[in-house]
Amino acid sequence: MPPIDTNANDGYALTRAVHAKFLPLVQFLLDHQASPNCREGLALKVAIRHKSLDMFKMLVERQPGSKRRGKKQKMEDRVLLDSNVLKVAVMSDARDVIEYLYREKGVVPDVQTLKRIISL
Repeated sequence: MPPIDTNANDGYALTRAVHAKFLPLVQFLLDHQASPNCREGLALKVAIRHKSLDMFKMLVERQPGSKRRGKKQKMEDRVLLDSNVLKVAVMSDARDVIEYLYREKGVVPDVQTLKRIISL
């Protein structure tokens, strides 16, 4: 069987699965190297607009493949988060995602985004 390109059509499958809130398919695609970075992070933006922190985290954070005893393995995120993603969250009023980005991921807002956060 030929390998499946999970990023075909510029990541349409992942973005559509996120839009449909179909968590098992999103996880399957991510497990098979689908990239949330396609189309300038469109899948991330869809998760933000749905105000779905769980979906957003699934897209960002990698989970360790095997469960081993002892120390928890730190995995590198799939996506580099920046102030542009935070701006989308602020404009969408996705407060859980804003909190996650700022507190847990240390994303620093630009001045314009900071003004919007203050006015929320």
